[in-house]
Amino acid sequence: MSILNSRARLLCIVATLVGIGVVAIYSVSVGRVSHLEDSYRVLGKQVLWILIGSCGLVAAMKFGYKRMSHRGVACAFLGFAAMLLVSVLLFGTVCNGAKRWFRFGPFSFQPSEIAKLAIIVYMAEVISRRRGKLDSFWKNFLPPLLIMGILFGLVILQPDFGTAMVIAAVGGLMLLVGGARLSHACLVAGAAIPGIVYLVISSPYRIKRVFAFLDPWADARGAGYHLVQSLTALGLGHVRGKGIGASIQKLYFLPEAKTDFIFAIIGEEMGFIGCTFVILVFLLLIWEGIRIATRAPDMFGSMMAFGITLVLGLQAALNIAVVTASVPPKGITLPFISFGGSALLFCMTAVGFLADIAAAGDEHALRKKMAAMDTSPQHVIGAVGSHV
Repeated sequence: MSILNSRARLLCIVATLVGIGVVAIYSVSVGRVSHLEDSYRVLGKQVLWILIGSCGLVAAMKFGYKRMSHRGVACAFLGFAAMLLVSVLLFGTVCNGAKRWFRFGPFSFQPSEIAKLAIIVYMAEVISRRRGKLDSFWKNFLPPLLIMGILFGLVILQPDFGTAMVIAAVGGLMLLVGGARLSHACLVAGAAIPGIVYLVISSPYRIKRVFAFLDPWADARGAGYHLVQSLTALGLGHVRGKGIGASIQKLYFLPEAKTDFIFAIIGEEMGFIGCTFVILVFLLLIWEGIRIATRAPDMFGSMMAFGITLVLGLQAALNIAVVTASVPPKGITLPFISFGGSALLFCMTAVGFLADIAAAGDEHALRKKMAAMDTSPQHVIGAVGSHV
């Protein structure tokens, strides 16, 4: 029997990842700022977001996932996310050619992070309400896909191809696991491929990323610069790493060292052992999330747990794949570890709902066990004997 319950195990795993992130961000920031006190400012900002994220986690646990299962709440949440995505296109701050953020003084917020959770809640509600009916293509399968397509389009307009693909993958896989026909899913995926290819070839910077992925060293000072520096950092780490704080690549050689490419710095400073440990912790998170999904007391909780686990695992896999030059570069952060406020807030709030589902699953399993004990022959004979 496990010493910790599902919720406690989940929170311990997340705390481990957040702790790794704090150490890695502080290590990166020390080498990339002019004064030591500035490095504490970067660390302090991340710690502040951790505290805010912790409040989001606790609030989600207190609010409870079951309240999100109501159709009105799920639709309102989805509408709120869509409204924010439209607003950021109109009033957002432009950074590196993209309009993805609202800025409030030194802080920024990315609405697409809310959209990820919104599509998970919406899909879980649709699947639980239409349970056993998703094999109907026009009536039950296509409508939620069209709603998801609206969010996909709004995120693409920012533009944010990576996040849009995550939203599409999570929503589609949730429908498939929820009971949709594989033939229908393949039909929609096949129809979407030409559009995705067009989005790639119609964008010069995306084409450059594809060619940089195929041969980073062909343009090592241009489009392939990020990947070359990332692979260099991983190579310098060898097995045991150079030691925490000893990274060379963080000294302005590797751009986005504390966000998209923080895993490369972990590899340089902690080596293959450190990278393997981080991957194993993420695998534990995925394993625990799947376990929570299978033990959930209702269909909505099961699908919501699956969606949250899927989006966290998919983001981690994509980030690590980009850093190791296994897929073309895209702006996906490493959950709980990369520097950033809205991404961390989303991840921890999502974990709060996942923790609530875990607690409900444990309680449901305990009730079933008690009910089985109460009706077992041994218990009945013992009860009769005591009365005799």
